[in-house]
Amino acid sequence: MFTEYDRKYTQTSLITEKYTQTSLNTEKYTQTSLNTEKYTQTSLNTEKYTQTSLNTEKYTQTSLNTEKYTQTSLNTEKYTQTSLNAFIEYVGKIVVLTSML
Repeated sequence: MFTEYDRKYTQTSLITEKYTQTSLNTEKYTQTSLNTEKYTQTSLNTEKYTQTSLNTEKYTQTSLNTEKYTQTSLNTEKYTQTSLNAFIEYVGKIVVLTSML
């Protein structure tokens, strides 16, 4: 018994794919924030806390497959603290010693 298989495969593939994408996205964001916060606290132990915060933030974004970020931040913070704890403790010890004498 004689079997002959004659197989021929011919494949020609011409695939031409072209992709063209043009995206023009122009997004602009502008935010200006002016926060002025002041805190004043006075207590025995005489603590004074003053904070002045001036935050100016500006954001500019332009997107054309090009992104630009600009941020300007001005933070001014002032802290002042005065404590009389050591003085009160010192005077208290003198009073105790004087009364013992």
